[in-house]
Amino acid sequence: GVAFDTEDGNISGDIIATPASGSSFAVGDTDVELSVTDSDGNTSTCNFTVTVVDNELPVAVCQNITVDLDPVTGNATVTPAEINNGSTDNCGIATYALDVSSFDCSMTGDNTVTLTVTDDSGNVATCTAIVTVQDVTAPEVFCIGGIANVTESEDFEGATVPTGWTTDIQVGTFDWTFGSGDMPLGNDFPTNAAIFDDDAAGPGQVNVASLLSPVYDISAATTATLSFDYILKDFIGFGFLSVEVYDGAAWQEILLVDDIDVGPINTGDLDMMTYANADFQVRFTYDDEGSWAYAAGVDNFLLSYE
Repeated sequence: GVAFDTEDGNISGDIIATPASGSSFAVGDTDVELSVTDSDGNTSTCNFTVTVVDNELPVAVCQNITVDLDPVTGNATVTPAEINNGSTDNCGIATYALDVSSFDCSMTGDNTVTLTVTDDSGNVATCTAIVTVQDVTAPEVFCIGGIANVTESEDFEGATVPTGWTTDIQVGTFDWTFGSGDMPLGNDFPTNAAIFDDDAAGPGQVNVASLLSPVYDISAATTATLSFDYILKDFIGFGFLSVEVYDGAAWQEILLVDDIDVGPINTGDLDMMTYANADFQVRFTYDDEGSWAYAAGVDNFLLSYE
């Protein structure tokens, strides 16, 4: 700005700007006022508008993912956050959107999806990713006018908790692990198994954690048996493995292994007809009884029913 006074001459150097000269301006319109005062105390002002425009597109970055179809509904959903792999913008991102987010049995295999990234000024950028849809659920066979022999098995050969199975940590932070049959002491499983390694959790860590099977409807079963392999590495009286089944109303303990080093050993066929219901489930719980202990493990889960 330039300012002149009839008495003082050029007083441009006395101009005061609000906001101050050199200030940073946000995107959009900002009103600026200039004021100047002469030697006699007379003040004049003028105003103008500074408009800042964001024309820079965001940088959209995608990643490929794999999803499993739900074993009951046969559907799967994906969120923009699962596809986004660190998209950025100079001013800020307002929204992420996917052109395809729901998948069904007809879409197994590779599917190309587009992630749209919109910044706070409405600038848009896109990227594409591959969503690989997997159907990992075996069909169920039902016979009309006859007897269907059904087996539900899990060998824990994968490196993570199997589909449909869950874990529940009640005390501590340590969890069941998968992808190995090695125990911290004594005999190992010959193949991969589900293991709670209390020894790896370290001293001073109290642990109680459960491994839960899927829910099985065995309400119409005429026979039902359960078997599994197990190991318990007891540490001078600390640590036990409890096995329970849900009877439709409450959890019922069918096996307690305590104060013993045992396994790998198979239970043989345990009769489950007493507990048959539409919400039958099996829960394996390891409790180190408040002390640093060794480990427990489960393998070769088999539920058979007619």
